Amino acid sequence: MTTDTQPQTDDVTTDVDHELRLTSEVLRALDSCGTYTDRFERLFPIEEYPDGVVPTRELCVEHVAQFDWNWAAGTMLADVDPYSEVLRTGEVARTLVAERDTLYAEQRRRLDEWRQTHSESSDYPSYGASADAVRENEEIHREYGDALRALDRRTTELCAVTFAELFADVSRHSDRLVQARRRADEHAENVDRRRLDRAVNAVRETERAITLHRDQLATSQREIERLEQRLPEVREAVEKTRATVETRRVVRAARQRNYQVREAEQRITTLREQLAEAEAAAAALTATDDASFDA
Repeated sequence: MTTDTQPQTDDVTTDVDHELRLTSEVLRALDSCGTYTDRFERLFPIEEYPDGVVPTRELCVEHVAQFDWNWAAGTMLADVDPYSEVLRTGEVARTLVAERDTLYAEQRRRLDEWRQTHSESSDYPSYGASADAVRENEEIHREYGDALRALDRRTTELCAVTFAELFADVSRHSDRLVQARRRADEHAENVDRRRLDRAVNAVRETERAITLHRDQLATSQREIERLEQRLPEVREAVEKTRATVETRRVVRAARQRNYQVREAEQRITTLREQLAEAEAAAAALTATDDASFDA
């Protein structure tokens, strides 16, 4: 990213101290590829880059393998093609083309030598070539592939650098990018407005809930006061109940004692009757004995 300043334009509202920045919302407004948009969001999360990023040379080179720079230029800068621009850039273009031609020529020369040495009748090492010849052929192709990939990486890096330079030069004059930034800003404002509305509604709902809880608390407090006022009555009723229970217990005990007394009296009466009968029987026997004795 950069801290260089650019003059503010009439086409888009930006901070005076910042260049035109890229955000995921800008990419969406450009209807860009979802894969690159998602990758952009992972590399530059809004929590860390709330204002977006400026695609400087350093930043583009750092993430050179993450994006298709031809796609980036075609999406953001209309028909500007950094790859074609690199190939049209004087000495750099001639050097890249010359290196690629040299690599190809060296590849053809080594393969021709290999064929002459090992298999003049075939372009393929699988026909009658020895294991050493096969390995030599594979090494030729591997070295060519490595060199070609290295050249492709250099070319891609030049594409990324060219895109950064083009972006710095023409981004503020690209109607497509400026309009996308405007739509992204409008979308962000709408999102912020919706978030604010949701927050306000949440606050209002919370206030209503608090009011409801306060009403319930006041009702509970009044009920507590009413119960506290009735507490002496309840205590008196409890004491009366206790006295009644005690009285009933005493009455039951007295009744039990009376029942036991009546039982005892009945037993005494029975015993007295039995005693009288025994005394009468004894008197009768005595009288009989006396009569017998006199006779």
